[in-house]
Amino acid sequence: MSKLPTTTYKRAKPVGQIPHHLPQSHTHTHTTMAAPAPPKNLPVTVRNDVYDAISPEQYFNGTSTAFHGKVVIVAGGSKSIGLSIAKFYARAGAIVVIVARSEGTLADAKKQILAETSGKAEVLTLSADVVETKAVEELVGKVVDKYGKIDIVVQSSGITGGPWKKPFVERDPYEDWWKVFEVNVRGTYNMAHYVYPHLSKTNGTFAAFSTISVQRNLPGASAYASSKVALGRFIEFAAIGKSHPLRLLSMYI
Repeated sequence: MSKLPTTTYKRAKPVGQIPHHLPQSHTHTHTTMAAPAPPKNLPVTVRNDVYDAISPEQYFNGTSTAFHGKVVIVAGGSKSIGLSIAKFYARAGAIVVIVARSEGTLADAKKQILAETSGKAEVLTLSADVVETKAVEELVGKVVDKYGKIDIVVQSSGITGGPWKKPFVERDPYEDWWKVFEVNVRGTYNMAHYVYPHLSKTNGTFAAFSTISVQRNLPGASAYASSKVALGRFIEFAAIGKSHPLRLLSMYI
């Protein structure tokens, strides 16, 4: 009786040893995958001290009049970082336009600014939601109608999207996660889109805020950090695509 042909099976090579010309899908191997190493934060240098070159004191004490008469819009200017920025520009002699959704917080912010400038600052408050395209178009029109120009725009409005420790899979995709993108990215786009023609005439500046979170791995911050990455890249592309000598900045805070 003739012998049946035999087949020899060879152990598949580990993935790292498979010749480049052989597609990995043609081999089968069962291996135990080691647990991935924990993600590392990107290298970040955090600076806290204000040095002379960027100190605003020269604009407050009258040494410099660089901002006198400048028209500055601060979106999200009724509280927190935006309010502090609005106060600085007001103290430096600029005409300050603060934008926020709440008329109540706007009124309170105006009182604070006037108090810090002994009532000398010119402050205009406008209630608007930067996510609403028509609302942004109208507020920009009101500023130009009143002052005839726009010199500086600070896009400070933004949201974090609720408790950061909330697991990603438990977040509501529309009322929570995507809302962060609506405010942080779409809001920034709307402001940039409608002020661009006016900043082009004054060689002005558009500044938006990113965050150090884009370079750190913070559990639960997927919506906020991802939106700020998108914001930063949007500013980059807007800057390289501009046809006028205005400045577009994305600052990490």
